[in-house]
Amino acid sequence: MSTERALTYENLVSTAQAAPAGTQAFQSTLVPLLKNWRTPLGAFHAQVLGNALDAVDLQTAALVFMQITADALNLATTAEHVDMAFIAVTRISREVDLAQLAGCPEVMLRLAQALERVGRETQGHVRVCEALVEMVGRINTQMAATRGQPTKAKGKSASRAESLAANSNQGVRLTPLHTECLKQCVLARRRELHQRVMRDVVQVRLDAFGDLTAQSRARAFMEYHLYAGMVCVGLDDLELAQQMWHLVFALPARHASMIQVIAYKRLLIVGLAANGQKARLP
Repeated sequence: MSTERALTYENLVSTAQAAPAGTQAFQSTLVPLLKNWRTPLGAFHAQVLGNALDAVDLQTAALVFMQITADALNLATTAEHVDMAFIAVTRISREVDLAQLAGCPEVMLRLAQALERVGRETQGHVRVCEALVEMVGRINTQMAATRGQPTKAKGKSASRAESLAANSNQGVRLTPLHTECLKQCVLARRRELHQRVMRDVVQVRLDAFGDLTAQSRARAFMEYHLYAGMVCVGLDDLELAQQMWHLVFALPARHASMIQVIAYKRLLIVGLAANGQKARLP
C-alpha cells in the first residue's frame, strides 16, 4: 500500500478536525470534499481503514467516520472484512449524533448503498436490517428531541393515515437509511424484524422529505412508502399497507414511475384479497 493512498485518509481526517460542524469552514471545505469523495483504496486494507477510523473524533467528525465506514463496507470481500466493518457500523448506531448528519445526505446514501451491497452479496439481510433499524431508531429519537416532538404515531384510529403521513411540523426527517432499513426488512423475511421495524420506523411520523437532495426526494418518498406497505403485509396489516401504497401516488408527476406501477399492482392484489374489490388510484 502506497504512502500516498494512506495519507489521503489522513488529509480527510485533518480537514474534519480543522472544520468542525456548524462552522463556515465545515460548509466551505469539508462538505464539498465529502460530496466529491472517492475512496483512494483499490482493495480492503485493514490497517489503513482501521487507523483512519481510530483517528476520527465521533463528536466532531461523524460524517467522516460514516464515509470511511461506507468505504470499508464497499471494499469488504471476505467475512472477516465484513465483521471488521460492522464494528464501525455498531459505533455509528450507538455513539454518533445521527440527527446532525442529515445536512450531508450524500454520505448517508453511500452508507445505505454500502450496507445494501453487503446484504445482497452475503445474503446477510437480517444482520444489515438489525444494524439499520438501530440507526434509524436513534435518528428518529434524536431528531424528534431537537424539536420536542413525540416519535410515535397515534396508533390505529380513523385518522391513522393522517397520523402516519408526512408532516412538516414533525422533527423526524426522511433519510436514505430509513428507506434502506425497510428494504432490508422485506428481504430478511423475519417476523420479529417486521414487528420491530413497524414500531420504530413505519409508525413514526415523518417530515415531508427531510434534507434529501432535490433530485432524489420524490424517488425516496415513493420507495419509502412502497417498502413500508410491504412490511405491513408481512404483519397482515392490509389496511395500513394500502394506505402506505396510496401515498406512493401523493406526489404530482407527468408520468407514472416504475415504483408507482409496482405499488398499484400490489394495491390490486391486496384489495382483491381484503375485500374483493379493485383498488382505485387516489
